Amino acid sequence: MTGAQWVVNVDGQSWVVDTPNVLAVPKALLRDFQGRLASEDQMRVEAAIDFMLRGY
Repeated sequence: MTGAQWVVNVDGQSWVVDTPNVLAVPKALLRDFQGRLASEDQMRVEAAIDFMLRGY
């Protein structure tokens, strides 16, 4: 993990999580459901978004 970014795997594909920009993606650019994160990755993403929105 580098700063607020790390790599997660979804259905065998690697994706970089860019937490600072995750809320900047317009809804129109979001595509169909692609898969689910592993529970550990899900918790990491939720914690990062929670920190980004609420701080400490």
